[in-house]
Amino acid sequence: MLGVQCESFAWRPKTNQLWMSAGSFQDKPDAGTKWTPGTWYAYDVVQKKVVDSLKWKFDVAGNANERPRGMAFTKDGNNVFISIFGEGGHPMVQKLYLQGAAVKDLNEIPTGYALEQNYPNPFNPTTQIQFSIPVTGFVSLKVYNALGQEVAVLINEVKNTGTYEVDFNAAKLSSGVYMYTLNAGDVRISKKMLLVK
Repeated sequence: MLGVQCESFAWRPKTNQLWMSAGSFQDKPDAGTKWTPGTWYAYDVVQKKVVDSLKWKFDVAGNANERPRGMAFTKDGNNVFISIFGEGGHPMVQKLYLQGAAVKDLNEIPTGYALEQNYPNPFNPTTQIQFSIPVTGFVSLKVYNALGQEVAVLINEVKNTGTYEVDFNAAKLSSGVYMYTLNAGDVRISKKMLLVK
């Protein structure tokens, strides 16, 4: 497997992750590469593997000038700014909220992977999301807007077997439909929720 053609690097001390951006649309993929243009990947220095990613949502698909250029985390490590270099005619900086959401272990033994409908729904501005994992492993729970842009990371770490409840505060987001997605093991589950302010 070929290595990533890096455009930029950023260190996130809060999680011991080295983030790196991959290529651009003008780069022709090499045979065997798995890296997606316009995407930042998180390499965990403890686990020694890629554990997460953030993708820039381009307004002009396939624009050869759109290249990932920079990433910077806020001091508390809970937010990140990502930027591009190009001529797409849209804002060249996006801010993502990597929220360290409150997570409560419900002390229940799950029989399988599950992602429940958030409650309440519709909500303003807080809601709860419950999920279950039958085996210990790396878990991510992320929120996306209607354009498919990642707007919040609620969980991004190893979790023990169990059922959990996550408090999501969307005070910084606009009204609309959002998708929240659970990735655990080989399982990916998504559901919709409605924020009404």
